[in-house]
Amino acid sequence: MTKRYQPVALLFLLAPFALPAQNVRMNNGIITNLSEAKVVKYVDEVDFNGLGGNAKVSYSRIKGSPFWSDQWKEADLFTESSQIGTAPVKLNLATDEIYFLKNNEEWVLQDKDIVRVVFKNDSIEFQRKVANLFLNKKKVDGLVAILNQGAYQLIRYVHRTVVTADSLFGTQKRYFFRDDIDYFIRTNQIIQPIRKLNREAFLAVLPKASQYNDWINEKKLTFKREQDLLQFLQFYNSKLPNAPE
Repeated sequence: MTKRYQPVALLFLLAPFALPAQNVRMNNGIITNLSEAKVVKYVDEVDFNGLGGNAKVSYSRIKGSPFWSDQWKEADLFTESSQIGTAPVKLNLATDEIYFLKNNEEWVLQDKDIVRVVFKNDSIEFQRKVANLFLNKKKVDGLVAILNQGAYQLIRYVHRTVVTADSLFGTQKRYFFRDDIDYFIRTNQIIQPIRKLNREAFLAVLPKASQYNDWINEKKLTFKREQDLLQFLQFYNSKLPNAPE
C-alpha cells in the first residue's frame, strides 16, 4: 500500500459570471448541467503564493486526471431497485461523481441513489455504498471497482486526492493527484482487506487456497500485481463446488 498524504480539500464553486446551473430530471436522477461550471472548479489552498486567505487553483494546474478514464464510455446506471438509463459516462474518483454526456454537453449526476455503473465494453463495473466495506474502521461508500465475477470477487478502492509540493526553487506550489489503492475480497457479503500485495497475504483470505501452490508456481504468480490476483481468482472460483463449467 502507498504512503498516505494529507489531502487538499476540493471545492466546487461557480465564478460570478457563470450562469445558474440548469436542472433536469432523468427518470429519478437529478442532473446538473456542468457545461459552464466545468471551467470553474477549484482546489482550495490556504495562503497560496502569499496572497492570503483562500486562493483557488483550477483543475488545469493539477497534474494528472481526476477520472478513472478520460474517455467517455457507454454504461448502464442502476439504483438499488432498477436501471435508470444508459449514457456515455466518466467517473471522477477525486469527488465520487458520475459524469455523463447528453446532447454533446457534460453533466453530472447529483442523485447519490445511483449505486452501480456497468460499462458495456469493459469487464468491470463500479459500485458505491457497498455493504460491509470498511477501511481503517471507517465505512467506504464511494465508488469502488468490482474486477471479476464469481463467488470470490476482487474489489479495488482508489482514494484519489490532491497533494502539493514546492517547486525546485520554492517559488510556487505544484499540485498533483495521488492514489492510495486498497484491495479487498468479497464473498457472501463478507469483505476482507488484502493487507499487502504478496502471496502470503492474498492466499490468507481465500480458504484452502494453498492447495494450489503447484499451479501458482507453474504460472509464476507473485501476487504483486493486480493481474496475478485476477488470474488466480478465475482459476480458484472455477474449482469451487457448484462452479459453472
